[in-house]
Amino acid sequence: MDCLKLYLFQKLGSMSAAQRIRQGYILAKLKKLGLSGKKILDAGCGDGSYALLLVSQYPNICQIMGIDFDETRINKAVDLSNCEKNNSIIIFTLGSITNHLGDNVFDIIYCVDVLEHISDDQIVLSNFHNALRPGGILILHVPLLDQGRYFLWLKEWKQANHVRDGYNEEELTNRLDEAGFEVVTISYTFGPFGALAWEMEETCRKVWIPLRYLFLPILLLLATIDLRYRNPWGNAICITVKKEGSI
Repeated sequence: MDCLKLYLFQKLGSMSAAQRIRQGYILAKLKKLGLSGKKILDAGCGDGSYALLLVSQYPNICQIMGIDFDETRINKAVDLSNCEKNNSIIIFTLGSITNHLGDNVFDIIYCVDVLEHISDDQIVLSNFHNALRPGGILILHVPLLDQGRYFLWLKEWKQANHVRDGYNEEELTNRLDEAGFEVVTISYTFGPFGALAWEMEETCRKVWIPLRYLFLPILLLLATIDLRYRNPWGNAICITVKKEGSI
């Protein structure tokens, strides 16, 4: 069953609008970098869905490594990778990105909605900088502070396992600059349409989870609009930065 789920996920994408938005932005950023022969780190990989989606679309990647501190999720990632025919280039490992990740190892690192869970985020950014080769790229996705809401019940919504609610753009770029990175691009995600999709999904989970399947076509349409049009604002940010030097 896991192999069937992985196959459908790789062919159709996530059936969660929020996850589809995050993955869409990350994959779009990665696609522009030219991934053939690149060594990539999925920092805070969870169940490995990003890495498994990536390797199915770009089989000429040299290697993609996923790291996460959650043993259950890493075991799930390993199980799913056994269903991937091109699994020889995927490595999932148990560990923490707050620890040293090596020096000049990776061409690309991406980290999606992880930094807001970590108290010492500056050491993580320094670890990323050390782990990247000269000219290497970091793609970071995090929630922003002062998020807009449509539904009143979500005005005071908090994520229980966040150590901070989010970042503001200036704070984030300053932290990246302190770590030695140069900003390349900044995109707002979960803009007017994506934010509505997320709120609808959360409301369905609160009221009655099967409702999400009834609204699924609308949710996925809203996600597609968020991905295709430049958002004037967003509840999250996807930022691409570069380590000094050239590959």
